[in-house]
Amino acid sequence: DFSYAKIYESGVVVWDSGTYISGQSGIITGTENRGYWQFTTSSGSYSFVVNGANSTFPCATGNEGDVVQFTCPNEKVITRVIFASFGTPTGTCGNFLSSTCNSGSTVQVVENLCLLENSCSFTLSDTLFGDPCPGTSKTFSAQVTCATP
Repeated sequence: DFSYAKIYESGVVVWDSGTYISGQSGIITGTENRGYWQFTTSSGSYSFVVNGANSTFPCATGNEGDVVQFTCPNEKVITRVIFASFGTPTGTCGNFLSSTCNSGSTVQVVENLCLLENSCSFTLSDTLFGDPCPGTSKTFSAQVTCATP
């Protein structure tokens, strides 16, 4: 995985363990998905999170009853909820997926609690999100964007 990326209007410049990679040195395709970039180069496929550029994309996961927290770097606030699911979501940060057991209010609840805040925390419960599948243990997965307001 790439350790650092800086995005310019003219394209993407990436340093991977000190190696310079750009459009002139082999990037065939590049796409962004929920804060993650995927590149296919002549030597393989790579992905990375954009950290240290204009935005960061923290994730939080937990089980019913846990307290979860999002914290943005100084001078940044939560500006967008990229993904949020309370039920039985799967996947990892940047690649979360909803399932058929998913509270439809999750994104709205997280937005109400967290938008324009530097950090926010809350306890995961049926009371907060509603119970999308009674009798099933629920988990929570979410990813937000932190940016300068």
